[in-house]
Amino acid sequence: MSKLKHLEEVENLLKLANTAFSDDYLTEKKDLYEIKPHKVNSFLKRKHFEEKKEEIRATENNYELNSPTKKSEFGDINYFDLEKIVLNCSKCEAANFRKNIIFGKGVRPATLMAIGEGPGREEDNNNDLFIGKSGQYLHKWLEAIEVNSNEDVYFTNIVKCFSGSNPTQSIVDSCFPYLERQIELVNPKVILILGKIAANNIFKQNLGMKDMRGKIYTYKRIPCIVTYHPAAVLRNPHWRRPVWEDLKKVKQLIEI
Repeated sequence: MSKLKHLEEVENLLKLANTAFSDDYLTEKKDLYEIKPHKVNSFLKRKHFEEKKEEIRATENNYELNSPTKKSEFGDINYFDLEKIVLNCSKCEAANFRKNIIFGKGVRPATLMAIGEGPGREEDNNNDLFIGKSGQYLHKWLEAIEVNSNEDVYFTNIVKCFSGSNPTQSIVDSCFPYLERQIELVNPKVILILGKIAANNIFKQNLGMKDMRGKIYTYKRIPCIVTYHPAAVLRNPHWRRPVWEDLKKVKQLIEI
């Protein structure tokens, strides 16, 4: 086997094994160039395909099956009617702070649904979601796993209004039925949950990020990954590696 043919086979098998993850891909490919041609196939099958099977098997066994599957209280309302209801909502104290009600944006049905905590002041002023530095950072995350923010993703928050600070439980409770129906209507393949407040309210628990990360939850039978909010990672750059590990899980779930 010629060196060129060898390298072509290595690269093709790597693509099949779904290892095209930024630096990880380049590192593995460099290592594989040193392998003798007659060992390429056996090495790849052992190292990549078997590991992939184990990852998927572990994924299936690692689901937290503690999320609701029943329909939301808005179960018979379509997307546009739900949006109208939300845009006229004044159920909680956030109505006294907000300038805008920011329902959500993106494609439906979505490959990925990204759910954060709530709009910040900049988002409230601009009537838009995930803008500014943290929004740009989130889009870079998605680009790194080959997810197109404009074509594959629906963005929203657990609460739809800026409240001046972290949303109180009464604000979350007022908004949450809207999110439940929103998830049903967007019907994503995977949900990426950004931050502790969002995750704890979705799964009705009170855990730290270290206890939620690394697991694959389900919500209404949709697999969910919990990671740090991009704004928090901008303040704490040492969380970038954990986020990358979470994003690789998202990528894996999308491709199953």
